[in-house]
Amino acid sequence: MIETALITLFTVLIWLLIGTLVIAGLLITLVGLPGVWLVLIGILISAIYTGFEQIGPGILILFTILALISSLADNLLVILGAKYTGGSRWSMVGAVIGAMIGLFVGNIFGLILGPFIGASIFEVIFAKKDTKSAMKAGFGTFLGFLLSILLKFGMGVLISIIWLSMLIG
Repeated sequence: MIETALITLFTVLIWLLIGTLVIAGLLITLVGLPGVWLVLIGILISAIYTGFEQIGPGILILFTILALISSLADNLLVILGAKYTGGSRWSMVGAVIGAMIGLFVGNIFGLILGPFIGASIFEVIFAKKDTKSAMKAGFGTFLGFLLSILLKFGMGVLISIIWLSMLIG
């Protein structure tokens, strides 16, 4: 009886861990972090725990490819946003530093505004651009950043829906 209770408790704890990883992964994508990888780790744990019955190696490879595409597109969108609006590599460096500082100083709002402010400041200081050009580059970087968040979140949701449908069905 105690053995059955321990097995049941272990099962509940494993599924709580898996659910926490998947949900946390989706949530952190909303602040610009690569949460799709946490979603993938949760799914991998569920596949191992269920003996690869519902989720086999093929679907895990597919999910890994989707996560890689998400990560590559994430970086590419920020670069394209900066380049499209005339930004230099300094706007991209400033956006990354601005996002990190913004997260610590202003939480989610700082993380959202930080790339714009950082890119704009770096364009003025290091690329020697006028304020108008720097603001334009900062805005392009900001748009690329927002699009990358939407892409990562969408990819995480897609992977999660496919995973849940395979578990249930």
